[in-house]
Amino acid sequence: MKISTKIIAGFSGLTILTLACAGVGYYGVSRLSNSITYITGPTWDTANGAMEVAIGIDTQVISINNIVSHQGDEKAEMSRLTASREKVDAALARMKNSGLLSHEEIQKVDAARQIFDETSETLLDSYADYAAAHARLSKNFHD
Repeated sequence: MKISTKIIAGFSGLTILTLACAGVGYYGVSRLSNSITYITGPTWDTANGAMEVAIGIDTQVISINNIVSHQGDEKAEMSRLTASREKVDAALARMKNSGLLSHEEIQKVDAARQIFDETSETLLDSYADYAAAHARLSKNFHD
């Protein structure tokens, strides 16, 4: 075999290996791009929405606690409670619209949210009745 044939074969082999590496690199970059798009899209909306829902529910629990334990201004706490409910609604909508949650999971979240809302409203209504009765009682004792 001539030296020129060996050189051509070597360069051909290197060219084929270089093209194969370029193809594998392109495939890896395109897969990474798809993964990043998925993570920063629906996955992010779902995870961030879940975090915001948890924070919003915590804020609601704290506000309700502050109202019934006379810590802070009741009107300010009610305003904070309403704003938190709106944020939770928006976060839940983003989670649902992401497309990652199944219909059954969405139903479970909605059912839990409904129970929480009904229970908190019942508690606040009962507290309002108590506060009104307490005010009447105090007025009768002090008159």
